[in-house]
Amino acid sequence: NVRTSITDDRGAWRVNLRALPAGGPHELEVSDGGDVLRFEDILIGDVWICSGQSNMEMHLRPGPDAVYNAEEEVASANYPNIRLLSIPRTARFEPQREFESEGWKICSPESVITFSAAGYFFGRELHQHLEVPIGLINCSKGASPAEAWTRAEALHTLPAFRQVIEEMPAKVAESRRL
Repeated sequence: NVRTSITDDRGAWRVNLRALPAGGPHELEVSDGGDVLRFEDILIGDVWICSGQSNMEMHLRPGPDAVYNAEEEVASANYPNIRLLSIPRTARFEPQREFESEGWKICSPESVITFSAAGYFFGRELHQHLEVPIGLINCSKGASPAEAWTRAEALHTLPAFRQVIEEMPAKVAESRRL
């Protein structure tokens, strides 16, 4: 039971909880003294970011370029203590505090089919050996150059990237109009 939180001038808030043992499901109730928000089916465990290029983006979906035994892997992907979160592919020039998504999904044949195959196999292996809930966040983008994952300020210091960084906002704006 926590009765205090930290709130900043933008209204963002954070609650520090004591360390909890891995497991669940748990319930979380948040109240400002009037309104109450209730979150159910919360797990305590490890969370991993699955990020990178095409090898991390490749889905588990069966097809001509599918992973080995894709149909069997999808059919057996029933892991309620593995949760999947996919971050939409968007171009941004500043770090984002918020994003639109479908939220956390329980790992099932339906949810895993469009998730990162490498991320899923990694998370499944961890879950089976550590016996703790695993959260996987997929924010991969195939065919992206390594520089796309680097802050513009850092790239701007390199002469070879100065012009590219300066031209990028206009190129992204143009691509959004098409």
